[in-house]
Amino acid sequence: MAAPPPPALTDALLALAVAAAEAAGRVLLERYGHATGVGAKTSVTDPVSDADRASEALLVDRLLAERPDDGLLGEEGADRPSGS
Repeated sequence: MAAPPPPALTDALLALAVAAAEAAGRVLLERYGHATGVGAKTSVTDPVSDADRASEALLVDRLLAERPDDGLLGEEGADRPSGS
C-alpha cells in the first residue's frame, strides 16, 4: 500500500480547493436569479446555464494553474486525464 501524502501537501491541496470553490461560488451568486443561456445537456431534465459553465471554467482554470499535471472531470463537460 502506498504511503499517504505528507500533511503539507494535503493542506495545500485543501487550501487550493477551498479557494477555487469559493471563487466559483461567487460567480454563481452574482448570476443567481438571472442566469442566461439556459439549455439542456443530455435531456430536458438536465439543465445547464452560462453560470454553470462559467463557474466550472473558473474552477478548471484555478486548479490547472496550480496543478497542471492533474486530471479533472467536471459536471458541465471538463474532462482532462491525469499526468501526475
